[in-house]
Amino acid sequence: MLDPFGIIGVVVVAGQIISTVANFGLDWKHAPADTKSLLVAVGALKTVLSETNMNMLLNDDFKDVFHGRHSTLLSQLGDTVPVTDTSMLVSACKKELEILLEDLQKRVQGHRIGWKRMKGAFLAKKTKEAVQNLHRQCQTLNTLMDMDALAIGVSIHKEVREARREQQGWHADKECKAIIDWLTMIDYGPKQSDFIARRQGGTGQWLLSSMEYREWSETADQTLFCPGIPGAGKTIITSIVVDDLCTRYRSNEHVGIAYIYCDFQRQQEQKVEELLMSLLKQLTQGRSSLPECVKFLHDEHRRKRTRPSFDEVSRTLRHVADSYSRTFIIVDALDECQRNDGCRARFLTELFNLQAECGANIFATSRCIPEITDRFSASTILEIRANDEDVRRYLDGRILQSGRTLLEKCREEIRNEITEVSDGMNLHFESVSKKRTTRSIKDALKSLLTGPEAYNHVYKEAWMRITESDTESQDLAKKVLSWITCAKRQLTTSEIQHALAIQEGDSELEEEGIPSVEDVVSVCVGLVETDEESSIIRLVHRTAQEYFQRIFPNVETDIAKVCLTYLSFDNFRNGFCLTGQDIRDQQLLDPFFEYVAQNWVLHARSASPDVHPLISTFLSSGSKVPSSCLLWAVKNQQELIAEWLLERRVDTNIRDADWETPLHHAVIHGWTRCVQLLLSYEATQLSNMTTDINNMTPIHYTVAKANEEIAQVFLDAGVSVDSLVKRRIWLATCQDGKLTYAPNSNLHCSQGGFNAPQGLTALHYAALTGSAQMTRYFLDHGANPNAVSECGETPLHLAVRQDIYDWKRPFGKRDHHGTDDEEEYSKIMGMINKHRVDIIDALLNHPEID
Repeated sequence: MLDPFGIIGVVVVAGQIISTVANFGLDWKHAPADTKSLLVAVGALKTVLSETNMNMLLNDDFKDVFHGRHSTLLSQLGDTVPVTDTSMLVSACKKELEILLEDLQKRVQGHRIGWKRMKGAFLAKKTKEAVQNLHRQCQTLNTLMDMDALAIGVSIHKEVREARREQQGWHADKECKAIIDWLTMIDYGPKQSDFIARRQGGTGQWLLSSMEYREWSETADQTLFCPGIPGAGKTIITSIVVDDLCTRYRSNEHVGIAYIYCDFQRQQEQKVEELLMSLLKQLTQGRSSLPECVKFLHDEHRRKRTRPSFDEVSRTLRHVADSYSRTFIIVDALDECQRNDGCRARFLTELFNLQAECGANIFATSRCIPEITDRFSASTILEIRANDEDVRRYLDGRILQSGRTLLEKCREEIRNEITEVSDGMNLHFESVSKKRTTRSIKDALKSLLTGPEAYNHVYKEAWMRITESDTESQDLAKKVLSWITCAKRQLTTSEIQHALAIQEGDSELEEEGIPSVEDVVSVCVGLVETDEESSIIRLVHRTAQEYFQRIFPNVETDIAKVCLTYLSFDNFRNGFCLTGQDIRDQQLLDPFFEYVAQNWVLHARSASPDVHPLISTFLSSGSKVPSSCLLWAVKNQQELIAEWLLERRVDTNIRDADWETPLHHAVIHGWTRCVQLLLSYEATQLSNMTTDINNMTPIHYTVAKANEEIAQVFLDAGVSVDSLVKRRIWLATCQDGKLTYAPNSNLHCSQGGFNAPQGLTALHYAALTGSAQMTRYFLDHGANPNAVSECGETPLHLAVRQDIYDWKRPFGKRDHHGTDDEEEYSKIMGMINKHRVDIIDALLNHPEID
C-alpha cells in the first residue's frame, strides 16, 4: 500500500509506543504530568492520522468529489503533489517517535520498570515539539477540510440550481412540444427534405435570379404566383424557394417562414382549419418561446377537449404572424387543395387577409385553372416551365445516377433531343432510361412526343412492358400501382408490403407472403420510386396518377376486400383504440393498421356492389371494429365515414378510455348533423344519459358549449329537459402502464348520498356554470326550476353561490394593483356578476318557482 507521506508509519509507531507503555502495567494515575500529556497527544495524533488516512486519502469517493475541482486539503495530502509542510512535519514526527520508541525499549531491558525510570524517555524536547507541530498541522488540515466542505457545498448548490433550471427548461420544452403537436400532427418537413434532395444541382436558378422573385423576396406585402403545366417542375421549384428562404434567414428570428404542399391524396386531412393550423404550427416553431396566444388557445380547448374554430385559428395565426417583422407563406399545388365546402376558396381568402393585416409575402404554384388564376390576377405572375438549362442539368443527373455506360455514351444526343421537345416538361427521360442498345435509344428519341400526349406515351409504353412480363411480376405490379394510385394518402413501403401480402379469406397476416421492397419497385419498371428518409413509395410523377386512375377504374373494390379481410383478423375482434399512444403502439407491431383502420370505410363506400355481401358479413360478425371506427370518425369529424357507419346501424354505445360515447364527442365538437344521426339511430335511450369519468352526459356538455342548436336536437328527439345525470364514483387503475377508469359498483349509498342516482339537470348545470343564455333557453323549453339535486339544491341555490364561479383562471394570481390587467379583471368580474344577476332574475321571474 502506498504511503507517500509516512502517515501510516507515524500511526504504526505511535501505536507501538502506546502499546509498549500499556504493557508495563503501570498505574496511569501515577504517571508524571509531562509524560501523561505527551502520551495523550500521541494517542490523539494516532487517531486523527488514522481517520484522515482511511476516510480521505484511501477513500476514492472523497477524491471523486473533487475530480476536476481544487481541494485545499488534497493539495497538502494528495499523492500527486510535491513536498509540502505537512509531509515534512509527518516525516519529522515519525523520526522523533521512532527515537522515543527505541529509548523506551532500551529502558525496559534488565531493570525494574516504573514511571520514574520511564519519565526520562518522554523528556526529549524534539519529540514533544514534533508531536505538537504535527498536531497543530492536523488542526490546520481540519480547517482546510472545512474550507473544502464549504466549497463543495457552494458547488453542489450551483449544480442543483443548474439542474433545476435544466429540468425546468426540459419541462418547458416538453410542454411546448406537446402544444405544438396538439396544433396539428401534419409535418411538411419530410416532404421538403424529399423534394429538395431530388433537385439536380443548379436547377431552378433562373427563378431565384429573376427580377420577379428578387422583388418579391425583398419587399413586404407581395404575392408571386407561379402557374405551370403538369410536369413543369412546380413542386421542385417550390422546394427551391423554401430552401432559399430558410438558408437566407437561418439566423434571423424576426423572419417567419411557413409552407404547405397540397396533395390530392391527403385532401381528407387538408381541410382549411388544418391548413391554417399547419401555418400556425410552423410560425410558432420559429419563435424562441411559445407565444402566449398559442398557449391560451391550447389551454382553453385542452380543458374542454375541443378543437379551435376557424375564427380562433385565424385570429391566433394573424397574431403570431404579426410578431415577425417579415413573414413568408409558400403554398404548392393549389389545384390539389380540395374544393369541398369551399375549402380552397376560404383558404385563399384567409391567406390574402393575412397578407392585408400582417404584410405577409405569398408564393403559390398551381396548374392553370381559371378559378385559381383569377384570384391572383392582381399579383406578380411568373410561369414555371422546364427551362432548357434545367432540363440539361436534370438529364445529366439522371444519367449519372443510372450508372449505365450506354446512357453515358449517348449523353449528348439524349440531352439535345429531349431538350428540344421538352416543351416545359421534364418526363421524357423515362422513354430512354431502360433501352438496351444505342439504336433503341435513337429510335426512342425520334419518337418523342410533346405536350400532354408525351406523358400518355411514356406511361403506355411502361404499362406494355408490365403486361409483357411473367404472370407473377405482372400481378404484383398491377397490385402495387393500384394501391399507390387509389390509396387515400401516401403509403410507406412497410404499409404496401403488408397490403400486398393479404389475401381474401386470411385470418392472420402470413409473413411469408410479404414481398421485398426491391421486388415491389423493380416490377413497376421505373413507374414508382421510394424516398429513403420517409420510406414513402410513390409514382414518379403526379401525371402518372391521372393516367393509372383511368387504367384502374374499379380498384376500390379490390382494396376494400383487402381492408375487410385485414379487419376480420382474429386479433381485432375486440376492437381497438384509434388515438394517442395506443395507435402508435399498434403501428409498431403492424405497419398497415393505421391506414386500414382510418380509411377502410372510404374504400368500402366507393366499392362496387360485389363487395356488399362481404361488408354485411363483417358488420354483423359481432366484431367491435366498426364501433371503434365510428368513435374515431366522430372524434375526428370524419363525416363521410360516420354517416356511412351509422346508416348501417353500427353500435353507437361504444365508450373510449374516458367512458365517452360517440354522442359525447359529437356534442363536444359542436357537430349538429352527427348528433341528429346518432339520436335517430337509437342512441337516445342509452347514450344521452351516459356519464363519462367527469359525470357529464352529452346534454350537460351541450350546456357547457352553450349550443342551443344541439340542445334543440335533443329536445326534438324526445330527451326530457329535466333528465337527471346518474352520478358515479370512478376507480382508476393502472394496467400495462395505462390509466383506466371503471365505475365503482360496490358502493351502496343511501338516497341523497354522493353516489345517489339523482344528479344535476341541464338547468342545474346552466346555473352552476353561470350561463344566463342556457338558463333562459331551458326555462323557455319547460325545464323545472324547482328540480332538486342529490344535495338538495335547486338551480336557484347554485345561482346565488359566489364560490362556485371560477373565472379568475385566465388572469392568474393578482399580485399587483392599478395595472391594465387589474382593470380588465374588474370588467370581467362585473360581467360575471351581471350574468349571475341575469340567471337569478330568470329563475325568480319564472311563474313556477317555489
